[in-house]
This record gives sequence, structure tokens and C-alpha cells, in this order.
Amino acid sequence: MPFEGWLLKDWDRNVVWLVKGYEHPTEGYVAIPYRKVYSGEPWNLRGLTRYLECVGREVQVVPRSPEISVVDPSEALKQATIPAPLRELLEQLDPEWAGLTGSRALGAAKPSSDFDILVYSSRPSELYKVLEDLAAESKIKECEANIRYSKVGDTWSSQEFRLLHSFKLLDSCYMGVPYTLRMLRYAEERECKSSYRSLGWSEGLIRLAESGEKFLVPATYTTTIVGVNAPVTLVTWRTRYQELPPGLYLARGLLQASGSDLYLVPDIRGYVKPLEVWARQRSHD
Repeated sequence: MPFEGWLLKDWDRNVVWLVKGYEHPTEGYVAIPYRKVYSGEPWNLRGLTRYLECVGREVQVVPRSPEISVVDPSEALKQATIPAPLRELLEQLDPEWAGLTGSRALGAAKPSSDFDILVYSSRPSELYKVLEDLAAESKIKECEANIRYSKVGDTWSSQEFRLLHSFKLLDSCYMGVPYTLRMLRYAEERECKSSYRSLGWSEGLIRLAESGEKFLVPATYTTTIVGVNAPVTLVTWRTRYQELPPGLYLARGLLQASGSDLYLVPDIRGYVKPLEVWARQRSHD
């Protein structure tokens, strides 16, 4: 039942896969390479790319196979040594489901690695309100900027990073312990039955409105393309593009359609760069 955030150890291809999304075909899982299973041999990714209508583009589909080891995030969380502050944070959130992913779930973390935690709740806005309250109590504070910037420097300048970093509650530090929190929309695998068609690449200015779903995976925002006043929903699975405040942005992404609705997806060879934000940042202590 792997879904968004689960890890698959593919020994034959020497790849640890990171499962992406909730909808998957019956014969496999949509996933991206995360790291090697063992050192020495290159990744073997041949023959795995195919077009899926439920994604709207070509993706890599990892076959369901008994030779592939599934890393269950909930079991990884039970077995891992989690710092007391993060245990406290999870108790405060009290999600219906929680798991650990990333390098710490694989036992391959560096001392500087943060904790990648997956959570699910049928009332996600209540979980996010807990984070806001903890920030107001100064229990959640911005992490040391240089370490966090190294994760996003491929798409943002340091100035752009500083403009947005203080809005982050999902990618921050709790009582000094760095974490990345991914709030899932679902905690189950679903049938690959959505339908998207890709319309090509789009780049330009967008106005981003306040969104009640900026903290979910995927995050969605109601936006307007400047100059043509065309409404489009910005959809992103990337942590860096969650919790974006309302404002003016330069965005590049794959434009997709489902029925009469338009979607802009910046995650593959795209970006969302802030030009002007219209919300107040968290204060610095």
C-alpha cells in the first residue's frame, strides 16, 4: 500500500525509490530515484518510463515485485531514535497516522540531517493551527539559515530564500531540532483514474491568493496569470513551495488541463520565485 513519501529498496536496479503521489497503476508505483541501495554500481533505470494519464506526463513506474523491499514509514518511526522534542511535537499534533521517511528511515542519516516526518489527519487545518500556536510560543523558530538554504539553492537566490523562510512552519526547528513535516492529503494508495493532459510549458508572472491548502501535499493555490487574467491552480508536491504567502511571483511550470480546469505544476524543471509578498513574516528572536 505505498503512497506519497514511502521508500522502496530495489536491489536489482540498485535504487532506493521515493514513491510520489497517491494514485498508482495496478502494475507498479510512480516513484523517483532517491539514492543508491549499495555503493559501487550505477542506477539501472532502463525501461521504467511510461506515460500515465492520471499524472499527465511520462513518469517512472517501479514494478510491484517481491524483490523490492518496502520501507513502511510508520514502522520506521517506531524503530527510530527520535529526539524528545520531536516526540513532543508529534504528541501535540496528535495525527491519525504518522511515519518517518528520508535518510533517517533508511539508517543513513548524517549528523546534520533533519527528520522527515509524514503525518495525516482528516482535520489538517487543526494540525496546522497547532504549529501556528507553537510558533507564537517561540517553540518553533527558524533554523540556521545556511543549512536550510543548501536544500533550495538550486531554484532560489539567498535573497529569495530569506524572503520566504520565515513563513515556514513545516520546514523549521522545534526546540532546536530541525524537521521537515509533510501533511498528507490521504494515507492510502488510490487507483490511477484521474485524467490530465499537458499543454506545454508556461512562464510568466502570477498573482497568488491566500489558500487554505498551502500546507497539504500537494499544496494548491488559486492564482491568476498577469496580463491575461487567466485563473490557474498552482499545484506543487515540493516542500519548498508550500506555505507561500500571497503575492506576486515569477513562475515556470508544466501547464495541464483536467476538463475545463487549468493547473500549473512547477516541480519538474520549473520554479516559483517571489517578487513581492503581501503577508507579514514571523518575527525573529
